[in-house]
Amino acid sequence: MEKNKLYNQTIAFSGICQAITIIQNIAINGTYEEDDLIKTLRSILVTHPSSIDDVYKISDLNIGLNTVVNGFDDPKYAKDLFRYLVSVLQIEKKISRNSNLLQQIGNRVSQINKKMS
Repeated sequence: MEKNKLYNQTIAFSGICQAITIIQNIAINGTYEEDDLIKTLRSILVTHPSSIDDVYKISDLNIGLNTVVNGFDDPKYAKDLFRYLVSVLQIEKKISRNSNLLQQIGNRVSQINKKMS
């Protein structure tokens, strides 16, 4: 596999794992680190990246990279993480098949970007 492709996949997977870990912490403990949540949500607003680094900075992915490296050591946590990953991928698949919903999401993201600039 091409090195750049593996890097991109690792970063993207780490981003998904980070979002899931934050959501899981909110669901179980009712807490989150605001800075981590902001870094994760900010990635959604990048609509025309020239590279994966435009979407995620490695320094912003500490939780996600740690989850990829160590998250599967605990069988209970790994089971929950895998279940969440499968659910996220199923949701993504359903959304990608619905062009109207994709358009609505794109419009909302554009509105948010305009308000933030």
